[in-house]
Amino acid sequence: MVDAIDEWAAIHLPRERGAPMHTHSLGQVFSHVARTYVRAWRTILYSGRADLGHSAWSRLAEVIQGYATLRGEIQTGRRQLPLGWHGIPDRDG
Repeated sequence: MVDAIDEWAAIHLPRERGAPMHTHSLGQVFSHVARTYVRAWRTILYSGRADLGHSAWSRLAEVIQGYATLRGEIQTGRRQLPLGWHGIPDRDG
């Protein structure tokens, strides 16, 4: 899925010459958001601890805010994304 998102991004997202490069491709960013979402819900549903649930939900909010900021930077040409890398996948896929 990450590769498919990166292929789409390479065709459809603007690339501004000279704009600083983000550290992760769009597919990697989406993967991180999705993993954080799953972990937050898993923590809330199964930990039985309100403090852990609150921490998980706060972390998800931070990740989503970071994505929103990145989106704005890409739209205004202040940041660009790498095209992705097709090396050996990590243990998460």
